[in-house]
Formats: sequence, C-alpha cells, structure tokens
Amino acid sequence: ILPYDDDLDILVSEYDRLQLLKIRDSIADDQRSWTIFSPNNNSLDKFYFRESKKAGSMKWNWPFIDLFGFQENSTHIWFEAPVDKKYIFPLVLRPIASQWLWSPRSIFGYYRSLQKRHNLYAVAPSFGQTCLQQRYSHRYERTTQNFVVVNCSQLHNIYPYIRRTCNETKCFEYLMINETTPMYSLNTDKDAYAHL
Repeated sequence: ILPYDDDLDILVSEYDRLQLLKIRDSIADDQRSWTIFSPNNNSLDKFYFRESKKAGSMKWNWPFIDLFGFQENSTHIWFEAPVDKKYIFPLVLRPIASQWLWSPRSIFGYYRSLQKRHNLYAVAPSFGQTCLQQRYSHRYERTTQNFVVVNCSQLHNIYPYIRRTCNETKCFEYLMINETTPMYSLNTDKDAYAHL
C-alpha cells in the first residue's frame, strides 16, 4: 500500500465525533475559518477550510480530513469491519510529514482485519513489497486512472518509504529518502501480528 494519499482518514469514537459536531455548532460560522460537513447524517464527516477549493462538484472543499465514527465494545471497534482492540491499543506515535501522530499499534493486524472482511488488498500479499496506486482523486472526487500494482522497490528513488528491520523482539523503522538516506529512525516493539 503506498504511504501517501490525497486525503487523510481519522477514526474517532462515535461519541467523540458527536462532541466535535457540538463544538462546531457552538461557534458561529463567521467566527471560524473551518467547517465540518456531514453528508447523509452517517458516521462520516469532512473537516476542511472554507477558503479552500471545491472538491470536484461536491459540497465540501479539498483538501479535507475524513472523520469516521467507530462503535466499540470491550474487545473490538468497528467501522468498516470488526477490528480486535489488540491491533489498535496501546496507540503508537508515528511520523506523518513533520508531525508525530497517534496510530494503531499493529497496522498489519488492522489491515488484515479489513482484508478478511472485505477481501481488500487481495492483490497485495506483502505490505512491504507490493505497492498499489491510488486511483481515486479526492481533489476531484472521481476515479482518475487505472489501477496499477508495482514492486515497491521501483519507487524507492522517487518516493520516501519505510525500511523495517527486526530482531526477535524489536523493529527499527527507517523513513528513507532513497536507498541510502534515512530521514528518521523509530525503535518499536516487534509487531506480533505482522505474520497474519
């Protein structure tokens, strides 16, 4: 899966999502540069700045952040599919651009849960070796090109990528600019679910 996209998806508890909408509603429209659009009253909202350009012919603007509300019980969260909480918690800080943001503990376990439920990413048996091109443009809100699958190593001199090396208990993740230049390194516990 390519480590970039033209939008950002954030999952929050449904309770927290509704609290964000209350905050939006408590501030007058002319007192904020941002808004949250809620299409179809489902558990999806779009956060964006008012002055940005329209996303194609849609009612919202781009760039935007998709806010998805998830339900939960003591063992699982679910939005697209049930995901065991052991894949999510405790959260881990990971770099995105110049920010360090909280992310699921096991990205492998999370995506494997989605894959089992929806047969997603069936053409990508290896997260580190097979890269899938995003064929949907959120800027224009439409499909823009054909689906493309390539060996990730073909992209190493074009896009930053993660190089992961592990021993029995730890993994070192390096954000690489090319084959030889690391931007950062991250020492993490080995993902027990990477083999799923």
